[in-house]
Amino acid sequence: MTYHCQPERVGITMGSVNEETVKGALPKKVDVHIFVGESSKPGWYELPEDHTQRFPKFTPPFQKKIDAWKQVFLAPGLG
Repeated sequence: MTYHCQPERVGITMGSVNEETVKGALPKKVDVHIFVGESSKPGWYELPEDHTQRFPKFTPPFQKKIDAWKQVFLAPGLG
């Protein structure tokens, strides 16, 4: 997934990756876990205790980028 406010990065939902079919190496370490709050993470999904930061939504810095992009995009005459 890419976002207009950060087009140079690609995010992958790792829960949708079938590791057996991946050609090449998977990342050794995840940067952050997002959407893992009680209301957004499926109850059956257990995250490993990997000491990686967890957020119920986007990380605060990324949410700021999204909000700033929305302000510009939704400004009168632009959206």
